[in-house]
Amino acid sequence: MSFTINLAADPIESALSANEVRRSPQRLYPHHERLGFLSRGRDHWWKVPADGPTLSIAVEVIHDIREFGIPWLREQPKGNFVTPWLPRHAKG
Repeated sequence: MSFTINLAADPIESALSANEVRRSPQRLYPHHERLGFLSRGRDHWWKVPADGPTLSIAVEVIHDIREFGIPWLREQPKGNFVTPWLPRHAKG
């Protein structure tokens, strides 16, 4: 199994239903990015072993979110509904 992480910020006045977002998130969100592009300069998919340890993957993902994802979200134009959800203690 593998996964990637997409970040998106959308102005609150254009908040959409979950069905609309599933159809085409790139078209609907004016500000979107993959975490891998922010942290590595290229797309990245984390591989999760079927029966192996996952702690190192979790540590890596949390690091990338704190160091690259949260700062990117904070750089987005004010008025995005995602910005107030950021934890106060988060770095960035």
